[in-house]
Amino acid sequence: MKKVGILVGHFGSGTGACAPDRDEWTLCCMDSLKLAGMLEKDGLLQPVVIGVNQHEHPWDLVQQVSKISPPTFLGGWGNIDIRAAWAIRDQVDAAVELHVNSAGGTPTGHEVFIRRLPGPKTQKLGQYLIEELGILGNTDRGLKRKSFRILRKLHAANIPAAIIEPAFITEVLWSSREWRDKYVSAVRVALYRFFNL
Repeated sequence: MKKVGILVGHFGSGTGACAPDRDEWTLCCMDSLKLAGMLEKDGLLQPVVIGVNQHEHPWDLVQQVSKISPPTFLGGWGNIDIRAAWAIRDQVDAAVELHVNSAGGTPTGHEVFIRRLPGPKTQKLGQYLIEELGILGNTDRGLKRKSFRILRKLHAANIPAAIIEPAFITEVLWSSREWRDKYVSAVRVALYRFFNL
């Protein structure tokens, strides 16, 4: 059975985007666990949630993956290496990192990030995600290529990966359980399409 890494955005590096009644890390934790539950129930993919109740610090793995000295656990970039190390250790076949977008003003919409020079598998994963997220009813901000550290790390380990930003923290959509269920289900369907299930 294929394994999917579900990475919780901002694990260990603060709460991320914040609004008066919600924060990114909490939303990402809840949605990651919901996605894992759906995948477990279906029994077609094995979810590996990275960033929720992870108490071990695999410094030896981090050093093997990134050739760095042990980072400070709460120190920003170091946590990216930790998430990558866990995904590589657990031999996931693909990975998605869940986030919530943040910006001033009142922007709306969803977007997916893949590595700047993606391989064909990563391109396919990103394309399926952006297509399925179209059911959310908010603005499609597109599939974007950026060289984020987590994407570079996973690419170097030959793991197709994408970062998902389904909406901005200020959007009222987050208050709708129905909308959040649709979001998580869209990611699930995209993963099934990616693995031809």
